[in-house]
Amino acid sequence: SQAGLEDLITLAKGCIKRGGEEASEETASKAELNYITGLCKGYQEVTCDPAFAKLFHHRDLIYLLRHHYRHKLLATSTKIRRNPTFLLRALEENFGGVSKEDFKRLANLFFGAVYECVKGDGVDFPPSLADGERLHCRDSVQILKDLKDQSHCDAGMEILRTGSLWAPRFQMIIDPTEDYTCLSAMQQMEILDVDSTHIIHMSSLSGDQAELHNAEVLAKIRRLLETECTIVLVNTERIHGSLY
Repeated sequence: SQAGLEDLITLAKGCIKRGGEEASEETASKAELNYITGLCKGYQEVTCDPAFAKLFHHRDLIYLLRHHYRHKLLATSTKIRRNPTFLLRALEENFGGVSKEDFKRLANLFFGAVYECVKGDGVDFPPSLADGERLHCRDSVQILKDLKDQSHCDAGMEILRTGSLWAPRFQMIIDPTEDYTCLSAMQQMEILDVDSTHIIHMSSLSGDQAELHNAEVLAKIRRLLETECTIVLVNTERIHGSLY
């Protein structure tokens, strides 16, 4: 069953915080609350659409809201950003994984809902992507590059070290090739830094499936986790249960 709008707004207020307190009429401006309401209405429309209903859930709305809070935290701003380009970038990172045509339709559902809620606040917000200036969608490669830059900035690394929930969201990349071509392509496109990336590959040979070998690989992973590097695990499914 679909969550009611009031329940979604309550959830949203708990995600966009100020000074450790939930956003409320006292701690958030009326314009901010209208914007939050627009995001919740847009999410409702998306999850009522048969094409998206089984793809997106509450966690995606939560990460969308955290994206807004993270900007406020990193930029030491007093308000969440409410401009069209920022919303488009947030949607690309948290409601992606669909075709370009479907994503534009999804984004327009959010833009239309936000527009209806903020149009009386003096905010210049377009009702759709086509009505906004310089609203161009990024391709998947550029999104990954931008996410890498976010996670490696000084403020972002400090957030990651403290285990904060406001770190950038993880992205899943599906490599359809059998020889892991995606990894070399990501290195060539500088999404993965050659010098700071460690690729750990476990083979399917019987001699490499012994418990001693598994322990050695886990020990190497734990050592690398103590450093600021990127770890790529390839064919390591049999040790995943030991990583939690």
